[in-house]
Amino acid sequence: DPEPFEGEPITLSNVADDIRDVLSGDPADVTITSFPCITTSSQSVDFNFASGELPNLEEVRFANWVTGPDNQFIFDGFGESSLTSIYAPLLVGSSNLDVFIVDNPNLAEVNLCALKEVGNVDVRLTLTFCIP
Repeated sequence: DPEPFEGEPITLSNVADDIRDVLSGDPADVTITSFPCITTSSQSVDFNFASGELPNLEEVRFANWVTGPDNQFIFDGFGESSLTSIYAPLLVGSSNLDVFIVDNPNLAEVNLCALKEVGNVDVRLTLTFCIP
């Protein structure tokens, strides 16, 4: 579906509800979410890990999303998320887009390599160095 959740924001709660209700699954078993059919949606993304939904989610993929979201692209881990990778390599953005990726202690990779235009950006990654 090019606009999942009937055009509503893409949230951890919406994803978890689909896993429970549509797939009869357990959101705690999910480590990867992928949205390959989204290409031009203007939906917002708001993954707030304080909700406790999808506690083992490691990777989020928007492989073919080019235009949109028109408002928010938020991944707030609240220091609790297991997220290691965000993948949206074709997303070009807009002047209305706010990118907010913070407090994800395990996040090692953010692929937004086509991003050309944003309103506000706040991306914070925790780096760990091992020096022998």
